Amino acid sequence: MNTFLVNLMAGFIPDKSKRHRFRHRMSPVSEKSVSRKNGGVNLIGRDLEQYEKDAAELKKGLSQPEIAKINHILKRIENVSKYNGGKYKFTDIYTKDEINKFIRMHDGVISSKVDDYYQYKNYKLRVDLFEPSIFTDEYEISKLKTADKIRGHKELSLLDIGAYNGDSTLILRNHFPNNPIYAFEAVPDFCNTINETMKLNDIQNVIPVNLALGDKEGRVPIKYGKFTGTTQMNTLDNFVNNNNIRVGLIKTDIEGAEWALLQGAIQTIREQKPTLIISIYHNYNDFFKIKPLIDSWGLGYNFTFTDSCYGKYPIHEITLNCEVM
Repeated sequence: MNTFLVNLMAGFIPDKSKRHRFRHRMSPVSEKSVSRKNGGVNLIGRDLEQYEKDAAELKKGLSQPEIAKINHILKRIENVSKYNGGKYKFTDIYTKDEINKFIRMHDGVISSKVDDYYQYKNYKLRVDLFEPSIFTDEYEISKLKTADKIRGHKELSLLDIGAYNGDSTLILRNHFPNNPIYAFEAVPDFCNTINETMKLNDIQNVIPVNLALGDKEGRVPIKYGKFTGTTQMNTLDNFVNNNNIRVGLIKTDIEGAEWALLQGAIQTIREQKPTLIISIYHNYNDFFKIKPLIDSWGLGYNFTFTDSCYGKYPIHEITLNCEVM
């Protein structure tokens, strides 16, 4: 792989040391391709062709406003690829409007300590981890055209896959007050925290599930923070079928395991056509390939993107939102 795509893919890695190791591991020993200039970015012919093909496939069938949004995101990623060492200032990458949005988001989410918990607005957490993009943009659920339909059918369940400490579950409950929620979390300690979060906020009808969802059954290794061990994995299709669940919405944020999750959810998505909010910012494949994959199933999904958070790194908290009207 040549320099341009190495740098482009490295733009998906938030940690500077990991980004540097990735570049070191993936950088070619020699470059025989002829490079050319395009907007200040060194583009290598063969890599550029693949990137342009992936970008064109991603934009296929999108509305003009969504294409403009994708072009803007891609420009940020291309800007990052100029900085081989991974070091850049906000002003190198982001527009003034983006920087102002970042400041507003992070200045706006200020929590206070109350007894043994923290509070932001009406939300309560045991630890002070109110992710600004989640608690300000709220996955832009208010813009979903299918939200009212889901709210109108109380039997439709929401699947919060990668619920972490329950923060995303709080947002889903706020927008869908009466629908059952299954909050999936692979790390056992976090699954216990979800229970505590729901009790703190006096929320009912949430079922925490200590389960990894992927493309197979069995036990899988899990390493996250201080936790190292194994956890049970199953497919979403098996879980839905075994529990006779009618699904209205699926939200995922599982650290780049979304592709495997979708492979194990094809039956549910084909038959029930739930609204999907899929995190696609963890790696190049998710960003460019998940939308064409779902589109290829021919289910009539319409696609929009939420570009929630600026500042941590160029593609933080981007979701693909899929709806069948």
